[in-house]
This record gives sequence, structure tokens and C-alpha cells, in this order.
Amino acid sequence: MFKVVWFPRVFVPSLSIAIGLLGAAACGSAEPTPAPTPTLAPVATATTAVATPTPTATATPTPAPVAKPKRGGILKEQASEDPNGFDAQNATTAAWTIHTGKLYNMLLWNPDGKSIAPDAVESYSISADGKVWTFKLRGDVRFQSYPDNPGPRDGTLMTAADAVYSLKKIMGLVDQVASARSGWMREFVDLDRPDEGVAVIDERTLQVYLTQPFPDLAKILILDNSVIYPEGTTRDMLVKRPYGSGAFKLKGFQRGSMWTYERDPAYFKADEVYLNEIREVILQGGRAITNVAFLTGQTDIGRDLPTADNRSLYRNMVAEGKIVTNNVPGTCTVQGVYMNSTKPPFNNPKLRKAVHLALDRKGYIETVYSGDAVPVTYVPSGKLPWFLTEEEIWKLPGYRQPKDQDLAEAKRIMAEEAPQGLQLTLYARDSGNYPAMAEFNAGNLKKIGIDVTISLAPSSVLFPRLTAWNYEIASYCMTMITITAAEQFGGYYITGASRNWLAFNNREIDEMYPRMVAAEGADQAAMIRKMEQIMWDYIPYAPMAASYDSFNYYSFVKDYPLASPANGFSYYSVNRLSQVWRSDV
Repeated sequence: MFKVVWFPRVFVPSLSIAIGLLGAAACGSAEPTPAPTPTLAPVATATTAVATPTPTATATPTPAPVAKPKRGGILKEQASEDPNGFDAQNATTAAWTIHTGKLYNMLLWNPDGKSIAPDAVESYSISADGKVWTFKLRGDVRFQSYPDNPGPRDGTLMTAADAVYSLKKIMGLVDQVASARSGWMREFVDLDRPDEGVAVIDERTLQVYLTQPFPDLAKILILDNSVIYPEGTTRDMLVKRPYGSGAFKLKGFQRGSMWTYERDPAYFKADEVYLNEIREVILQGGRAITNVAFLTGQTDIGRDLPTADNRSLYRNMVAEGKIVTNNVPGTCTVQGVYMNSTKPPFNNPKLRKAVHLALDRKGYIETVYSGDAVPVTYVPSGKLPWFLTEEEIWKLPGYRQPKDQDLAEAKRIMAEEAPQGLQLTLYARDSGNYPAMAEFNAGNLKKIGIDVTISLAPSSVLFPRLTAWNYEIASYCMTMITITAAEQFGGYYITGASRNWLAFNNREIDEMYPRMVAAEGADQAAMIRKMEQIMWDYIPYAPMAASYDSFNYYSFVKDYPLASPANGFSYYSVNRLSQVWRSDV
């Protein structure tokens, strides 16, 4: 049998002084660790002559009154991990951005889950050739103050120099650590310019220079990772406290239990922030635990699908008007198994193929997600032209049912390439559904003679290991948070990509990438299909499925910004919650 080892959570000992730095505001005993390096026209119809009825007076309907937001109250939101620090740019998981998203501003933001609007800027424009973006900052955005732990720029106005510094930091041009979520913008910024493609024009104006038109830059800039820091802010500084200008400030925390964020009265749009506090309630143990917490009112916002046992309870509460539920395609769009092709045993492409063939995607969907998931390849399935349909995917080797043919081929490969079997460590994350994902994959691998010990670790431990290619095999996902093929390839598959945990390196894909991004329609879809085939020829990753996400909240929660994946937006851009209010206060 496979074994499960729980990796200890590791934090920097010197951070124990941080509580004193934050003073009485903090409830915890230590600070977080730093982030690792048409409407149709009416149709005319023919009619026969009929008597014209006598018109009667009708009352003009009175529009329903629009509820006016109320100020006050506390909102309790489900969270799954302590943040690893206050470095939003390097927050590599939604488990962290749900915290840091409250604390910062970006140049642009997604206020309602389906649009792009100015945030720290009063206006922006794009040149006729699409290569120069000009941003004009507001004149009233101030960085937050923490009197018990003052910073050099507390209370000062945000400047163009701050924005330029932050964009360069996102791209890894400041400290050689690119943002895993937003850093891929560097693939389109003209880094060869003397100013590295980002320049201060005056105190409140900056410009970004691109090598080619890239409209999706806006989708990167609205992400909760694309935040603006004061010029000179370092990753070490962001261990001890936030350096943001956001709607909420850190009030206190109890590690492993709750983090509290309070409305900042100095926020530049303070009259548009309604909640007094937002409390992030840390819950681990899977959907059974988070469901109970939501159904019993321990959280006002739940972020997990109901288990099979709880579905009727959720349906009844919806019918009674007590809660609102929304299931949408998840951003963990390509779940599967990573294989490190830089060292044995998976520098052998035949063994990578055996793993791919052994994994039962249909069983995975039913067992891990109770059917609430869909099969995926190297780019997700769906309605966009560059997605394969589910019907097409289920016909592919590794996906087709029954599994007999694929399992027989996998066993044949193992008998030839590793007749004694393999003893490996399979790394996985220790929260959410990740342990269940790992256990299912371990059981599948056992069938072909690969016996794994599962090592579960928090994100702060797992991500550095994957980034350094310090693993043999891992069960984890790839995330698409701008819902674009540019992100999927630019973040994971091109050489040097910020999340290329596969150590994948293919010159043809690297050369095709900018041309694919610039292409449109059928031409782009054809290029994506060709690039994906190259991935299949190599199999550095065994893709499996993408699950649905569920956002559930009580009916007194108003103006909750549901992200719209169909319009290219994910919940990595809606964690601020400044516009949310409670109708029961």
C-alpha cells in the first residue's frame, strides 16, 4: 500500500518578533513566512382584419426600488490556509490571495466579476498600434499606515515611480523573482529598451511598451497579484506587514484559525466600502468540514461544492431563499500528475507514457469530485474554439473507457523498462481536495507497479520544491486565471516560464508562442492544437480533469462579485470585496 506522510509546516523562526511589530492589533504568535523565491429585432407577421379593441388606460409600472447599500457588519469568509506573507505579487495560490486581495490596489480591477475598470488610475489609453499603454494615476491613493510598525512610505501618495517599480518587480526585473501569476506579462513587454519597457513620464503618468499588441495585458493587470507597492519595497519587508493602499487593513490573526481585516478609513474611496470587518476563517479537512461550517453559519461565504450527502440541504436552503449558490468552471483547469523529466526515472519517456496510460480519468472524476468535473488535456475543454470537446477527449489514449487496453499497455511498458517496479515519493498539497487527488493517483499507479509514498506539504513548502525541480513525481494542478491560451502556455510550457515545474523545453513551442498569441480564430486554434500535440509527444505531465468551483453565500450578503469564466475572468481578480454589504445590519 502507498503511505501518506504529512510534511511539517515550516516557518521562519525570526518572524516570532513580528507580533511586537504589529502591536496589540495582532492575535497570533508569529508572522507569516516570506513567499518563495443582439438583441433580435421584432419579426413582422401578417394578420387578418379584426375589430380594433377600445383602448383602456393602464397604470405605468413602478420600478422596483434599488436597495441602498448599508454600512457596517462583519463578513466571515471560508479560507483554507494562513497566508505565507503579505507579498501579493508572489502569492501563488488563491488560498493566499483571498487574504492579500483585501490589502492592495492595482492599476486596473474587476469590480463586479465581469468587467475591467480603473483602480489606482483615473484613466488609461492604448496607442493605435496597440503597443503603448499609458496610465494616469489618481492623485489621492495613499499607502496604509501601521503606527505600531511604521514604514517609510506610510500615508504618502502613490506615484508613477511606485507603479513602474512594481511592474518591474512583477516581471522579475527587480529581484529576479517573477510573479508566478502575473510575471508572464514580460513575454510581451519590450525588455530590450533602456527603460526595460516601463517608464515614468511624470509624477502621475507611466507608460508600458510592448513588442506586439497584447489586449490581454488588461486581464493580467486586474489580478490580485498585480498590486502596487511603494518603490523599494522588498520581499523581506513584506514578511512583517503589508505595504498596500487597499480598502482593508490587517487587524489581527490567530494562525490556523482566523485572520481579520478592517475597513481603512483613509482609503481613497472609503465611502464605497461598507463592511466593518472581513474575517477569513481557516478550514481544512475537505468539503465535509467546509460544508458543515457554511450550513451552520460559521461562515457567511463558502467556497466548496456540496458533498453528495449535503446536496439536498443546499437545494432546500436555496429554495427557502436562505442562501445563493453558484457553480462555475474552476481555475484549477488542468489537474494531473507532474513528472520530473530532468532525472530518473522519468527522464525515460516510456515511463512517462506508462503513467499517463495508467490514470483513470473517469474514476477520478467520480471518486474525487462526485462527478462535478470534466476531463481535460494540456489546455482545458469547453466552448472556446481552441478547446477540445469532452467527446473528443474521451476517445484519447489514457481517457478512453474501459481502461483495459491502456492498463495492459502501461503494464507492458513497465515490464520492459522497470521490471522490478518503482518506489517513489509523490508530493502533494495538504489542503482542500489535494490529499484525495493524491490518494486516487497513488492507487492507480500501484496497479502498474509504481509504489509511492505520499508526502503532503503546505504551499509554502511544496511550491519551492516544484520550482527547483526537486521531486520525482507530484500530484497537483495547473491554473488558468485569465482564461487564455496565452497564459496556459506562457505560464507553464515555454522555456523559463514562471511555473514551468515540468522543466519542459521545446524550441518549436517557444517560437510558436508569440505567433499563437497574435493569431485569431481558426488560425489560433490550429496553432494551439499543434503546440498541444508536441506536448503529447513528450508527456512531461499527465493531465486528468478540471473540477467545478462553487461559491455559496447567505442571502443577506449583497453585491458579491461572482467572476465570469465565460467572459475570461476568474476569482483571482475579485478578492477585495470592498463593494460587498450586509442587508441585515
